[in-house]
Amino acid sequence: MKLKNITSLVKDQVTIALAMSKLDKFSHTRVLVLRTLNHVEDSPDEDAIQAVLAIGRYSHVHVSQCICILMDKLNRTHSWIVALKCLILIHRCLYEGGFMFQDQLTMYLAHGGRNYLNMSTFRGLESLFTWQVSSWIRWYARFIEQWIQTLVIVGDCLEAKIGLNMLGDGTNNCGFHHYKLKLMINEQLISEIFSLYELVEEFGLCGWESSEMKMILAHPLVKESIRLIGLVTLKAYQELRLRFKEIRVRIKTLCQSQAIDLLKVCEKLYKDTLMFTSFLGMCEKNHIVLGVMEELEVFNDCELMNLSNELKPGSGTHTVSMVSTKVGYFFNGFKCPPLSSTQSMRYTKPNVVNNIRELRRRGSMSDFHYRETLI
Repeated sequence: MKLKNITSLVKDQVTIALAMSKLDKFSHTRVLVLRTLNHVEDSPDEDAIQAVLAIGRYSHVHVSQCICILMDKLNRTHSWIVALKCLILIHRCLYEGGFMFQDQLTMYLAHGGRNYLNMSTFRGLESLFTWQVSSWIRWYARFIEQWIQTLVIVGDCLEAKIGLNMLGDGTNNCGFHHYKLKLMINEQLISEIFSLYELVEEFGLCGWESSEMKMILAHPLVKESIRLIGLVTLKAYQELRLRFKEIRVRIKTLCQSQAIDLLKVCEKLYKDTLMFTSFLGMCEKNHIVLGVMEELEVFNDCELMNLSNELKPGSGTHTVSMVSTKVGYFFNGFKCPPLSSTQSMRYTKPNVVNNIRELRRRGSMSDFHYRETLI
């Protein structure tokens, strides 16, 4: 084992020396990435990671080259240490690197479909421990792939710069982020809820209390990856909570099919929330510090029960509203010209198509506007 460690260290030094010998405009970027991805069985050096993240302040060209080097190293290596460090670095780039890293990672190998990272065949056959770690690496890659797909739909709300306490007053990033949710139409808001839930659902597929997980939990690299996964999942819960809060304000504007789909998500979230609470207990027991416990605010039983009751079809709230104001009518967010007199109308689902046609006849529905309060 000692001989193997020495060989790995020599290999790291030779790789860095070869990268430095290539005198091109990307040699510095190449060296920074390779210094982070060594064979040392410890958490990646924080200074090296910050140096890589700083590339995101240069240009798209440097960031693109950084991602290409990182992906090439990930797909070529047979070392579980290097593979796990690659995934941790990708995670940090998505979480802290800014929009250019996110843009390049979402576009990289777009022709490959859902398998962005191509780690489904990774195996470590040296020992039982490496076999279990390989299984963890494959799941971690799937989690990051799902995260990348979620980013395509929800944007940058899962970044580190967006605080976990989202209820701002409109004077900071958190408040502005919360205000942006109010400007979304129902279809976009529901689409983001489904996408965020898919990430939470993938988190629950790991098997956190399994014997295999307990076998590898003490390793520092695994602990670091668990800490990062916990941070992202907690942010996903926070984003779901904010969107469901906005949905409750708009509950009367949902059609029946939308309400039923959201009700299914609420019922599944109950079990997922219990599992995530158990995961937080596991982190505390194994001294994995997320650093955000004072801001922790996930769903509780009362919130999910009240939301489920409001979304049930029998509650009578799932109708389409059209209201009159001094500036005209708002039909599910579409601004239409005022009628001759002030009226209030409630439409049932079978008549929605006819109502939309009538609104098109009275005025253009392309004049798009969202009104927070619907009577």
